Amino acid sequence: MNIRAVRVEDAFEIKDIYNYYILNSVVTFEESPVSVEEIKSRIQSIIINFPWIVYEVDNQILGYAYANNWKLRAAYKQSVESSVYLKPGELNKGVGSKLYKALIKLLVKKKYMLLLEEFHYLILRVSPYMKSLVLKKLLILRRLDLNLKNGLMLVIGN
Repeated sequence: MNIRAVRVEDAFEIKDIYNYYILNSVVTFEESPVSVEEIKSRIQSIIINFPWIVYEVDNQILGYAYANNWKLRAAYKQSVESSVYLKPGELNKGVGSKLYKALIKLLVKKKYMLLLEEFHYLILRVSPYMKSLVLKKLLILRRLDLNLKNGLMLVIGN
């Protein structure tokens, strides 16, 4: 098991993971699969300012996480949106929690406020297993003992 910074050459495996969610859920808000070139472009633009990490076992990417701008207005310049995607079959194995913990530590080092996705409302309505991931995220934040008075937004749907 290895968590490391993304590389542009990871785009092919990341594309396959991401396209699974485009085709089988609504969580990406995209309707058509993306190309390797599009993923490469996204990686290159995001890593300029934000962390993007992958979780790999035996040189195979099982999941990835990254942060990006939440909103572009100046008042939000230290607020980020985070995303985690796992390879099908890797859910409920702790991979997502490990990725979030590593991503959060990187964001804290850079003094970003944390914004845990607003889109959990949709995920929870579509995917019941995500409730446990939300709870795990809160436990990770508690274990990291972070002061999140102004930086935590969590929207949970029914």
